[in-house]
Amino acid sequence: MTNKPRQSHSVSIRSLWFGLMAGPVAWSLRLLISYPLVTPACNQGWQLALHLVSALFVLVALAGILVAAHSWRVLRNTDKETVEDWSWQRRMFMAQLGLLLSSIFTFAILVEWTAAFVISPCAVR
Repeated sequence: MTNKPRQSHSVSIRSLWFGLMAGPVAWSLRLLISYPLVTPACNQGWQLALHLVSALFVLVALAGILVAAHSWRVLRNTDKETVEDWSWQRRMFMAQLGLLLSSIFTFAILVEWTAAFVISPCAVR
């Protein structure tokens, strides 16, 4: 049995787009949900809800990193003829950019979440 490298078509365009957009969309949605949630959370004493929202979107952004990293590994192991194909180059670019963007936005979510531990969102009202 031979161990043949995987072809680039084994990476779906959906997984490439998910890896590319998961981090930025998770960061945006976290902001859009967390900011309006601060006043009710502080009035009702639900500060845990703010942390749960952040944790949920960190997991979404981490999933983007994992999907992009998997896509990149699969594409990296393609045969020599496929590397010259423009669709392979586009897919490789999307996988690498997805890895970068999801990593950056995961870090941004974590930094913003850390601020909620240091400075209580309810203290500045």
